[in-house]
Amino acid sequence: MSAFIAKWQGCPDISPAPCPGDINGSGTVGLDDFAILAANFGTGPGATLAQGDLNGDGFVNLADFNIVAVNFGNDCN
Repeated sequence: MSAFIAKWQGCPDISPAPCPGDINGSGTVGLDDFAILAANFGTGPGATLAQGDLNGDGFVNLADFNIVAVNFGNDCN
């Protein structure tokens, strides 16, 4: 639904993260991603994906930690 609304409003396509939990874009979910999340834990409002806000709520918190934990070790390449 949100992709439809974005297209209707003239926004670019919205797609889910290619590798949930991969904060640094390496294609795997590992210790580097956890370190970024840990360093920014508690940031918000206004936190970004690069800071570890994986669910887009503007905060780096336990919800984001859970995304890394569930996907830890995944290789998305």
